[in-house]
Amino acid sequence: MEAEQFTTSSGRTEDLLERRQRLGRKIRAHRVESGHTSKEAAGAIGCSAQHYGDIEKGTKPIADIPTVLRLANVTDLDRAWLLEAAWDARDKADLPIRLPPIGDERRQKLLRLALDIYSEDVPPLP
Repeated sequence: MEAEQFTTSSGRTEDLLERRQRLGRKIRAHRVESGHTSKEAAGAIGCSAQHYGDIEKGTKPIADIPTVLRLANVTDLDRAWLLEAAWDARDKADLPIRLPPIGDERRQKLLRLALDIYSEDVPPLP
């Protein structure tokens, strides 16, 4: 089975693993910059240190929307940006709904709706 290919906003093509690895590097950089250890970040999002390490390496996707929001809180990443990046870094067969393509207004509506619904459960940090 051929790996699913994505085209970045800059026009570069990458596969799912490359996309996850790029996201993992950004998450790690922000975690380090925010002064948290990987063990602290794992505890904050509710997973094992091993699983969290796999997210930063790009070998595992972020499990769900509440986890994305908790991760945004601990890394100081923008919640909307992280949700979109994490959603795009998941195997499409593993998602209940596929994000519309970049540029489609339904994409932003769906992301805003997801943030609105789940932000009640995982509010941003003050």
